[in-house]
Amino acid sequence: MTLFASHRYTPGDGGGGRSVIHNLVNKVLINTAREHEKIPASAPPLNLLTTTPWNVSRIVTRLGPVVRIYETTQNLITWKDPIKTILLMAVWVSLCYYPTMLCITPHLSIIIIILRNHERKDQFMRKREMEASIAAATGWTSGIAVGSEEYLRNMQFMQNMMSMYCDAYDHAVSRLKALDWSHPPTTSRILQYVFASIPATWLVYFAVPFNYILLVGGVLFFVHKTTNIKAPQMLQFPLTLVPALGRRLSAAVDALRGLDGLASPDMAVGGRVAQREMALPKPVPVTIALYENQRWWAGPGWIPHLLSSERTPWSDAQGTVSFPAPQDYEVPLDWVWVDDWKIDGEWFDTDAEGWVYSDHKWMSPSPQAGLVSLTRRRRWIRSMMQVPRVGSRRMAS
Repeated sequence: MTLFASHRYTPGDGGGGRSVIHNLVNKVLINTAREHEKIPASAPPLNLLTTTPWNVSRIVTRLGPVVRIYETTQNLITWKDPIKTILLMAVWVSLCYYPTMLCITPHLSIIIIILRNHERKDQFMRKREMEASIAAATGWTSGIAVGSEEYLRNMQFMQNMMSMYCDAYDHAVSRLKALDWSHPPTTSRILQYVFASIPATWLVYFAVPFNYILLVGGVLFFVHKTTNIKAPQMLQFPLTLVPALGRRLSAAVDALRGLDGLASPDMAVGGRVAQREMALPKPVPVTIALYENQRWWAGPGWIPHLLSSERTPWSDAQGTVSFPAPQDYEVPLDWVWVDDWKIDGEWFDTDAEGWVYSDHKWMSPSPQAGLVSLTRRRRWIRSMMQVPRVGSRRMAS
C-alpha cells in the first residue's frame, strides 16, 4: 500500500507510466533485499569438530522409541511372537473388510498409549528423576549416558539403518539400469510389457475390490515371511544335528582312548603283586586357536560389541562357532596346558598387535585400518597335551 502511495502519477510527468513501473520495481527489489537480511540462517554451517558430533550424540540418545518400534515390528513380521502376529493379521483382515475403521484408528492408538502409560507411570516417574539427576550433573537432557548399553544399542540401530539404506540404494540403482537404455533390447522389452499391462491393470481394478487385493497381499506377506523364517530353521536342524553327533562321537573315542589298557597277567613276587606298565604312545601337543573379534563404533572406538546377526566376540576362524574368552576356556578331561595364551602374528599379514582389519561384512582383510575398516580380529593360540594314564589290574596269587 505504501509502495503505490509513495509515487503520485500526474499527467505532466516526463516518464509517464514507464516511470511508475520503474520506481515500483526498484522499491520491490530494495524491500525484498531488506527482508532477506532480517531472515536468520535456517541452519548452522558445517562443523565436523563440534556441531556434527554433538548432533550425532543427541540423535543417538533419542532413538530409543524408534528402535523399540522397529524391533516390535520385526518380531511381529518374523513370527517371533506367533500370538501377536496372528492378532495383527486379524486386525489387518478386519481393516480390509471394514475400511471405515481407519477413521477411529488414531483414537484407539491414543487410548492404548494412555492406558499402557498408566500401568507404567511409576516406572516413568523413576526414569524422569534419573534424567533430571543426569541432566543436572552432565548437562544432558536425556537419561541415556554416552557409552551405555542403550546408547550402543541405538548407535548399532543407526548403523544398521545406514547399511540397509546403502544396500537398498545400490540394489535400486542396479535395477534402474534396465530403464536407462544402457541395454536397448531390455529397456524396449520392459516398455512393451508396461504398455501391455495397462489394460489388465484397469480390468483387475474394476473387477476386484481394492480392499480384497490388500487383504490377499497382506496375508501372503505374512505367509511368505513364515516360509522364509521357518524353512531355514528346519533346514538348519540336520546341519546342527550332524556336528552335535560328531562331537558326541569324538568324545566317546577320546573316552575309549583314555580307558585303562589291559595289562598282561600280573606276576607275584615275594607275596606282593608286581605290575607291568604298558608301553604308551608319546603325547603330542595340540594347538587351540581362538579369534578375538571387534567392531568400530563412533565414540567408543574398537570394542567387542558386535551385531546380533554376526559372530561373537570370541569365535572360530569362520565366525560360526562361539567360544568362551581365553581366561574361561577349560581343557578337556585328562588334558593340561603346556604354555600360555599368546597372540599369533603369523597366521596373516597383521599389524604390530596382531589385528587384521576388514569391512562391514568381514571382507577385504588388511593389516592396516582404512576408511572402510569397521571390523577387526586377531588370533590367540595355546597348546595343550593329553596326560597318559597307566592301566593296572591285580590278580590273586
